[in-house]
Amino acid sequence: MSTSTIFIKRPLNYRQSFALLKEKYKDLSPALSLILWTISGIYAASRNSFNQNVSGLILSFLVSDLIVMTFASIVLCKGLIDKSIILLIPWMSLTAYSLYFTHYQGIVSTLTVLKRLKKISWLPWSSIVASVLLLIVRGTLTIRMFQLGVHLWFRKKLNELKAKEL
Repeated sequence: MSTSTIFIKRPLNYRQSFALLKEKYKDLSPALSLILWTISGIYAASRNSFNQNVSGLILSFLVSDLIVMTFASIVLCKGLIDKSIILLIPWMSLTAYSLYFTHYQGIVSTLTVLKRLKKISWLPWSSIVASVLLLIVRGTLTIRMFQLGVHLWFRKKLNELKAKEL
């Protein structure tokens, strides 16, 4: 065996490595989760648009959307921790609202402005591409989050049924 070869006698299996990783980040998990969901709520409330002369990007936040989405994200975090499907419903409805009215309509209005312009810089088009990619990713993650919530809720109900049988 050469010196550049790494030889592992007993590699950890998936469960052992996951358990070690879980223990390592156990203290940071609730605070980090709350921070990430708060950032998600802030992003969900943001709007990006252009003016007619395309002098720059306009990134704005409506305070009402910001407060509601941040609150819904915190409720979602609590719902995932408690495995309660009722706490997922406000987040799902507000996320669907945000995806359509904030992001999708922002992309459509920006494309409408950009169609009429002849010479423009790369900034608006790069923003459109990034917004479309983020819209697709956010839609996919929203569906996956709802699947996770339903899965956790069913697991909780199954555990409750098993506990009643015993």
